[in-house]
Formats: sequence, C-alpha cells, structure tokens
Amino acid sequence: PSDAVIGVTRGCVEKLTRDELQGVMAHEFSHILNGDMRINIRLMGVIHGILLIGLIGMIIIRMAMYSGHSHRRNEKNNGLAFVVLGFALLVIGYAGVFFANLIKAAVSRQREFLADASAVQFTRNPGGISGALKRIAVESRGYESSESYASNLSAPNAEEASHMFFGEGVTHWLGSSMSTHPPLAMRIKRIEPNFDGNLKNIKLKPVKQDTGSAESDSSRSKMGMAGLAAVGMMAASSTPTPPPAEPIEIEPAQGNGLNQIGQVSKAHINYASQLIAKMPEPVVRAAREPYGARALVYALLLDDEKQVRSQQLRQLEQHADEQVYRDTLRLEPMLMILDEAAPLTLIDLAIAPLRELSPNQYETFKRNVIALISADQKISLFEWTLQRILMHHLEPVFNNQSQDVKAVHGQLHPVVSQLSVVISTLAYVGNQDPNEVQKAFDSAVSEFGSHLRGVELLDAQSCGLKAVGQALDELVKLKPVPKRTVVHALAKAISSDGKVTVREAELFRAIVDSLDCPVPPLLPGQPLL
Repeated sequence: PSDAVIGVTRGCVEKLTRDELQGVMAHEFSHILNGDMRINIRLMGVIHGILLIGLIGMIIIRMAMYSGHSHRRNEKNNGLAFVVLGFALLVIGYAGVFFANLIKAAVSRQREFLADASAVQFTRNPGGISGALKRIAVESRGYESSESYASNLSAPNAEEASHMFFGEGVTHWLGSSMSTHPPLAMRIKRIEPNFDGNLKNIKLKPVKQDTGSAESDSSRSKMGMAGLAAVGMMAASSTPTPPPAEPIEIEPAQGNGLNQIGQVSKAHINYASQLIAKMPEPVVRAAREPYGARALVYALLLDDEKQVRSQQLRQLEQHADEQVYRDTLRLEPMLMILDEAAPLTLIDLAIAPLRELSPNQYETFKRNVIALISADQKISLFEWTLQRILMHHLEPVFNNQSQDVKAVHGQLHPVVSQLSVVISTLAYVGNQDPNEVQKAFDSAVSEFGSHLRGVELLDAQSCGLKAVGQALDELVKLKPVPKRTVVHALAKAISSDGKVTVREAELFRAIVDSLDCPVPPLLPGQPLL
C-alpha cells in the first residue's frame, strides 16, 4: 500500500469543492486499504490464463490448416482432428473469458460500493462523496444516459484501465452487466437514502475559484528571494544568530493524541499548514524534489561541533553530487530558524521525492547518511529517529522488499524480552530520577494486566537505540489487537509525568511508525493519553 499512487485529473481538482475532493480521495484510499488493486491484478491474471486457452486453440487451427501439402487420407484425418481440437479450445477459452469478465465486473461494482461507504466512514461527511458523484453526473451530462454512465473515454484501450476510474469510463454492448462501476444514481442513493434517483434535479454547490493566484505567486517569489538573501547574510557571518521562530496559532486540541493514530483532524491540517508557512520558501521547495530532499537530510545531520562538522562536509564533498553538496551548504543556515517540531515535518515531505531516486543515487544517499551519523562515533536520538523513519519507508522501495510484514504473534508472550527493551528505553529517555524511571515503566506495564509476566525494567546499559531497533523488527510482527496494547503501553511510559517533551514525542513517533501505526504530530497542549 505504501507504494500506491492516486492519479488526480485537472478537472477533479478544479471542478470539485474541498469536501467533494476529500470524498474522492477517501474513496481511492479505501481501494488501497481494502486491497482492491491486488484483487484486480489477480483477476487480470486469471482472465489472461483463460484467454491463453483460446489462443492455443487458434494456433492449433492455423497449424493444422497450413502445415504440409500432402493429401493422403490419414493426414487429412489427423488435420481434421487438430482443427476440431483447436476449435474446442478456442470456444472454451473465449467463453471462459466472457464469463470471467462478467465476474470481474460484478466484483468491481461491489468494491465500488464498499469504497463509497468507506469514504463516508473516513471523512464523516456523506455529502462529500455524494456531492462528487452528483457533480460528475451533471458536469458530464450523465443523466442523459439510460445507464447513467456519465462521461466516456474513446481511447482504444480504455477498457483495460476501466477498473481504475472513479466512475464508469467506458460503455459495453452488453450494457450494465459488463460495467465496472454501478450507475451513478444507485451509488448516490446508497449514500443518501432520501435521494429520488432523478439526476436532472440535482443542484450543485458552487466551487470557489482562487482569484489571488497571481498575487500569491508574487508573494511566494518575494519570500523565496528573502530566504535566499537571508542565507547570504547568515553565511557571511561566522556565528549566525537566527531570529526566533514566530509562534504558531492553532485550534484547541480535540481529544488525546493516541486516539488519533491513523486519523488526521482539521486541527492537524491547520497546524501542519502553519508550520510549513513559517518555513523559508527555499526549504519547503527543497523538500519536494529529489536533489533538494537529499541536501535537506544532509543539512539536518550536520553536527554543531566544528571538527565533526568538517569531517561530515568532507564526506559530502567527496561522495555526494556536486549540486547536492552546494544545496546542503545553502540550506543549513535556514534550518537554524525552524521550529523544533519542523525537522520531522520536513522528513515527511521529503520521503516521496526520495523514492524517485535511481538505485545508484539511493545507495550513495544511504552511505552518506550513515557516514554523517557515525562521524562523531555516537548516535543521537534525533539521528536515530531520522534514520529509522527514512529506512523504514525507503528500503522496501529500492531493495524490492514487501513492506507488508506478516503478522505472526497473536499474543504478547513471545515478545516479552523485546517489550522490556523498548519500554525501558522510553522510561530512561524522559526521566533522570530512578524513581520516575520506575514509575514510567510501571505505568506502561500496567496496560498489559497481571496475566503477562516477564517484562522487566532493564538497566540503562542494556538499553539503547540499537537494541530498540532490533526489538521493533520483531514487535512489528504482532497482530493488530496486541499491537494496539503495546502502543498504549508506550504512550503511558512517556506521559507518566504528565508531560511529553519533544525528544519523547520524536522517539514515540519513530517507534509507532516502525510498527506501521502512523501518528499525526502531537499538537501543542494536546495530551497523549
């Protein structure tokens, strides 16, 4: 699923309202989450296999008709037998393809209903997905078709990609029996039971058009020039004094952070938007393209200590691309003015562009990251967090590994030693007082109940980020229910003192991300539990 891509047309972006576009995105995310792409590929394989029978029959017929020039009786009989065999295979193959396509279309229609329902569940807004369907019907004059197909694609091979569309994109001489999508009126009525089914009476909400694009482009250009000017001024000073970051105003947090794992609220979106808006424009641009993303990661890893930093820069000068090295020097001063929560946000932005690297570029990037981290012969919490998130998302892409780890542990008993390592490390990270360390550990273990034995507080020497990484490789194999218990226990460990520091939040986020439990950023003032 992490490798899936959703294609959005210009018409979808320009003609849908924000709620409708969110509904469409939720619909497509549902296809990814429910494994519909995998189902489609398997169905395509089955259909092709059946078609192969027909193709073999056609080849046999041709061979029987055109092989040899002898007219002896026995050879004529043999030729006739091959023709009959080939014709039988041809009929079986193409009949099988016909009925397989019927089944494929029926399955696809049911998955569309499921995706529509999931879109309502994800967005909590039935009007979003139903509004998008209504707009498709009206904008493409879908109500004029008896089957409510809406728009059609006239490309010769459009049918091969019909299952990838949001609505029915092709017509078939057999009508709705071969449709990969249900009629629009039926889909709308499933979402809105009070809908009368008449597409002609639909009234659409107007789409707000952005009239200030030129002004905003000018503003962004000025911000970019200001950012570059700031770099020049800071680079000219040996001891730059970055200005304080402006405070970010956000909406009051609703609920605790743990209950929002896997869910993004409007407050999170606003917080992320404001966080990005406070960043220098060149930094944001760099995070969104492969060369800049590499330079951004390198700049975040440069050490404050002069000797270590010089060693890191030599490594980059010798082994990184020349342009990436120059971009690293250009971006480093800008990162000094960022909010303390900004680095992980930039890493989130940079992951997608980094996936576009070539295999050779990725191997060079990976070696440089490891070299920068090990330059001072130790690894900080931030360095471990950054490396863990990057490798978790990039290694499966470039090493042809499946990121879907098979869940084998239905209970916590097989992983008590791994739990001891991770929980003990979290307890030590946020506390210096031994009593507070014990309190944090006990708070986490209480989540497991009295039936789980063997989870012990280890001494500080037995803990460490390397040991945590090894433990997470096993904990990720937990099934959803015990994994949820583990995440709750980890949250209790870092929030036992009533507060969550930035270091604790970074470590928690890296750990749960490694467990394939994406967590949005913790909002200022928002409790974790």
